[in-house]
Amino acid sequence: RELAMKIFEDYTVSWYWIIIILPGGSYRNISIGWGQADPSSVSVSASRCGSATFPLFTPGIFHCYMEYAKLKGEAGSDVSVKDLGFQTDLRVYLHLRQTWLAFMIILSIVEVLIVLLLIFLRKRILIAIALIKEASRAIGHIMMSLLFPLCTFFLLCLCIAYWASTANLFSKSGSLWVDPKLPSLWPPRCMNLSLTLAGAFASYYWAFKKPADIPAFPLFAAFGRALRYHTGSLAFGSLILAIVQIIRVILEYLDHRLKAAENKVAKFLLGCLKCCFWCLEKFIKFLNRNAYIMIAIYGTNFCASARNAFFLLMRNIIRVAVLDKVTDFLLFLGKLLIVGGVGILAFFFFTHRIKLVEDTAPTLNYYWVPILTVIVGSYLIAHGFFSVYGMCVDTLFLCFCEDLERNDGSPERPYYMSPELSEILLKGTLEPSKSTDSQG
Repeated sequence: RELAMKIFEDYTVSWYWIIIILPGGSYRNISIGWGQADPSSVSVSASRCGSATFPLFTPGIFHCYMEYAKLKGEAGSDVSVKDLGFQTDLRVYLHLRQTWLAFMIILSIVEVLIVLLLIFLRKRILIAIALIKEASRAIGHIMMSLLFPLCTFFLLCLCIAYWASTANLFSKSGSLWVDPKLPSLWPPRCMNLSLTLAGAFASYYWAFKKPADIPAFPLFAAFGRALRYHTGSLAFGSLILAIVQIIRVILEYLDHRLKAAENKVAKFLLGCLKCCFWCLEKFIKFLNRNAYIMIAIYGTNFCASARNAFFLLMRNIIRVAVLDKVTDFLLFLGKLLIVGGVGILAFFFFTHRIKLVEDTAPTLNYYWVPILTVIVGSYLIAHGFFSVYGMCVDTLFLCFCEDLERNDGSPERPYYMSPELSEILLKGTLEPSKSTDSQG
């Protein structure tokens, strides 16, 4: 109780600064890190992503080493974390050399892994960055798409309120057993706004002359089409996913009931079923996402769109396998850059290490309370921002694959992709065909 009161006191004196640092720092890092208003050359963006790890990890490694060396010879600094045990005051652990050594090793390993990935995947990273830069141009023409995470957050709040009231009713019922999570599975999926984003970004891609041929208010037009024509497809795809999630909830319930049982065969079969349905849920999420993109492009029903999206991806399986993961990795680096930058700023501010505002920073019981709050909040902001980027990249990539199959670049059937995108992507597309022709 004393710990909770101290944490509450820290929030009462630091909430103002949390509100200032969180949105301001996150917006500043987003605008600097990706420069969406100025989509410059791909090489500059690649160097940004590659160098983003060094200003985040190298100073951290150096700081950990300096703290580790400074504690040498001090009384009590050589005590191990295991011997010390759990302490409510986390500052106690910062007086141990073992703590700073562990931090230094972890940061060094993470930095080495990221640098190696950047070195060995540099060619694929260039292609993925070309898609991200094209996504920047699309978002630059459809700026309202950046507000969509707020709409999703508002709708999810409504779902949580509905779930809480429903769970309260179920808890007051007598013998009827209903998992309170079940009513919360389908409604949030029905409120998925991916179809609207996909429709807006698809209208950008299929505009032959950009931005002259981009329709006015593409986001609102896509939302109107989704609401008028595709509500059933959205609900059906959400229902399939919700059914799989309900089955997973039932399996978790059976697993909980069978924990005391000695039947190893039943436990093994239950574990296999849980693994299979976990994989099935991931696959359906992936298929739903691409099916919504095909619905946005052609306006077909869910089943036809899911089939067309699946076979289109299978025909481009190598590009999908490589570019999808590399793009996810680059977007993860973007999140890491934002969260790390805001976290470092909050750390130096709340620990009174910025001389200009040293007297302004509040005095806290636990300085890690507002720092963790800022880090978690900046991650949520970055996740919402990059979810729009991820949907835009997936839409543009699927449109690119469809463009390659429908058109050949001739005057009669020209490509709809931008010249910047074709310069990178078509180079990687034509190289395998040339090597095949030379072998033949």
